[in-house]
Amino acid sequence: MKLNASIIHQELSSSFSVEMTGSGRSDLHLGPPQLYTGGEIEFQNDHLYVMAASALPQRPKFPKDAVLVCVGNSMRLNHYKESGTVLCVLDPVELLTVFVILQELYNRFDAWNSRLFELYQSDADIQQYLDASLPLFGRPMFVLNANFGTIASSVPAGTEPGRIWEQDEKEISQDSMEIFLTESALALDVHGPFRMDLKHAKPLCVNLFDSSNRYIGCLWIDLDDTKARPDYDSIAARLAEVLEKVIQHTPSLMVSTQGTVRQVLSNLLEGLPIDPNQRWLLSAFGNGSQFVGVSFHVLSSHSQMPLPYICNTIEQTFPNSVAFPKNQSAVAFLNIAEFLQGDFFDQKALGEKLKPLLYAMKLTCGISNRFDDLSKASICFRQAEIAFENGSIAMPHLNYYFFSSFTLMELVSNSLGGLPAETYYPEGMKKILEHDKTSEVNYLETLRVFLEENMSYSSAARLLYVHRTTLIDRIHRIEAETGIDLSDPNERLHLHLLIKAMELEEFIQKQ
Repeated sequence: MKLNASIIHQELSSSFSVEMTGSGRSDLHLGPPQLYTGGEIEFQNDHLYVMAASALPQRPKFPKDAVLVCVGNSMRLNHYKESGTVLCVLDPVELLTVFVILQELYNRFDAWNSRLFELYQSDADIQQYLDASLPLFGRPMFVLNANFGTIASSVPAGTEPGRIWEQDEKEISQDSMEIFLTESALALDVHGPFRMDLKHAKPLCVNLFDSSNRYIGCLWIDLDDTKARPDYDSIAARLAEVLEKVIQHTPSLMVSTQGTVRQVLSNLLEGLPIDPNQRWLLSAFGNGSQFVGVSFHVLSSHSQMPLPYICNTIEQTFPNSVAFPKNQSAVAFLNIAEFLQGDFFDQKALGEKLKPLLYAMKLTCGISNRFDDLSKASICFRQAEIAFENGSIAMPHLNYYFFSSFTLMELVSNSLGGLPAETYYPEGMKKILEHDKTSEVNYLETLRVFLEENMSYSSAARLLYVHRTTLIDRIHRIEAETGIDLSDPNERLHLHLLIKAMELEEFIQKQ
């Protein structure tokens, strides 16, 4: 495997005092070291030469892409420094000692490169590539997918977690990821190694792309300090190049069963049919569990949190759940096993678990009724949307709304067919409203309480603060003056729906 001057400089600097002149190329272009002890030599580009200062040829032609490792200092080095890259070992050391160190360095990289090739031949997964590369980097390494989820991670034994990653999950911490995203440190179209400034760390990243130049993920390496290490850059770029080839060969490495379920559910919400195999997949994923559909909406249009990252965070917070972007919002189907106590669904506990997520991501959401058949996802998504729409109007101070709190509101609203409530007034209702304009006794309020109390004179009289006999007389007068027959269940339903519709219209107008 070929290396570059930065890698060689870093290796020698770990043992000796080394002075480097010339920037050298960043790509891996230098072949194995060549030991020079004297005689004629024709220096060539992309070659690494090792020699003692006392044996330096006088003023030879030294190409700019050649690299010289010189043990000892000499005035003759000035000529080489003017042309190419020179690494001068200043400590008193044997020439062969330096040469052996460089041979061992090349052997180490050759072994790594051979191991990557073996893994490629054996259709290994991403995790095995990271494990094989860990000894070379010696730092925590992660591969993220396009949704910013951790596909694989490899951490040296005994490494203390910092703010950048979490010990238990061996995943990048939410704090680091939020800075990573909100500060726009990551450009999804950047090719080649780059460092992100997370204030408390400067991780090295290399974006991964498919054959169509579409972003598919990122290689992330947690460096132990903020010091620039150009030797890491070229190695990381080489590893990223191999990972891209692996992923292009086996795209499923970056897509889990969960990812396939997301796509099937997304198709359902778009009104597309699903085949028997996809239906079976949903059934197998659900495995008899109960879910709720949740429609997440960003509170501010200026939020910089990408929807794929929001979805990934939702899935991390709620195990065995799926989430995916839809238009400018996110949709999730949350497994609610942890919130079930027998047949009782603890909605309050779900809300409490959602609160920190909603606050951190600046979200609000609507939540459907629970269900156990993922093939009915589109119905539950609609419930969640209805909960969000009605909740945003009725209770704007909250950040999550359950559909069960708004079923009657939605039913009444839909029953009007988009027309005002007065469209459906019977003659009797018109007479009630005319009466209430001039009378101190409110027939509409009397009728509302009487119907809501299931026509119980005693209960309604108590709420209206009148005697039971007074209420009986008033109901009789209402029926006699308006022609309303409260013994008719259809007429009662008609009146009750109208009263609810009138309350809803009044509420919306006030908002």
